[in-house]
Amino acid sequence: YDHKPFTEHVISGEWLPLTVKDIHALTDDCDVAYTGDKTIKVSRYKNELEVGLTGNEEYVDVPFVYYKGYAAVSTADGKVLICDGEGDNGRVRVYPDGAKNIRVYYKGTIIGIVSTLVSLGTLILCIVLLIMKKRKKK
Repeated sequence: YDHKPFTEHVISGEWLPLTVKDIHALTDDCDVAYTGDKTIKVSRYKNELEVGLTGNEEYVDVPFVYYKGYAAVSTADGKVLICDGEGDNGRVRVYPDGAKNIRVYYKGTIIGIVSTLVSLGTLILCIVLLIMKKRKKK
């Protein structure tokens, strides 16, 4: 799990994006978001973050390491917000577009969803084939 400078110990090892410059800052500052020169306290609920904003921020870098599949929404009206991997030190950058409270979570990728559906379809097919085989034996 320790292939410096590419992994960090959190719960297990994780490969980090090349944009990460300070590995330990990811864990040291895991409860604050950055917007310009200001820091904002974030709330964690399992694998989601909620950030309260003033509504004037151009962007906010939340304490998730960016990977494809992250999504952000305004908690007030459910508006989907743009997020990308341009955040400082490899963080997820969200563009709040005037939102005062945002929620950031891992939604998943299309390939992950398709993979799950294929696996589920295969499981159902196997169960149907087993039932058909038992009926033939009778």
